[in-house]
Amino acid sequence: MFAFEPNPATFSVLVLNSLLNNLGNLHAFNCALADQPGIATLHINQTDEGLSSLHKPADSGTAPAEQKSVMVTAMTLDQLYDLYSFTRVQVVKIDVEGYEWQVIQGGARFFKECAPPFIVFEVNNMDDSRVSDDFVIRNHFHAMGYHAYLIRPWPANADSEEQFRDKAVLPLASDVKLNIGYGNILLSKHVL
Repeated sequence: MFAFEPNPATFSVLVLNSLLNNLGNLHAFNCALADQPGIATLHINQTDEGLSSLHKPADSGTAPAEQKSVMVTAMTLDQLYDLYSFTRVQVVKIDVEGYEWQVIQGGARFFKECAPPFIVFEVNNMDDSRVSDDFVIRNHFHAMGYHAYLIRPWPANADSEEQFRDKAVLPLASDVKLNIGYGNILLSKHVL
């Protein structure tokens, strides 16, 4: 199992949890995944570090004291694929707060050659020209033979309860544009 976490504080928690839970098969990297290798700026929202991103945050009224930036190492998924020759990857999860498309571009060869059966990525349909919406990503993988599914959101609301009923995922046609800000998409090599 490979995990990538650029935030030094969060990386320390990841490593500690790995040790406490005896996850000897976890290979943790204190780096960001991107479309180009090098040094990148990680923008950390100190109120919610889970919202950290390589994208500079839009002016959302967040007080400057709630934001900080750190320089981090950035690698591409293709670089790591060359270094570690992993071939039996079953699931890839990408949750990088609007930087998903850049991670995918940095792993173009990995996704083509390794073709993991399942890919999960977070939907970040923001009003931000730097962020590719889920439609672009879904169509990219549709051309590679993947089927797209919207994962049941949590916590559920009345609309999602009605849409999903007893299902965990809903199929998404390649021509459907989602009207949601956040969520998760499952890409599968097989029809579910």
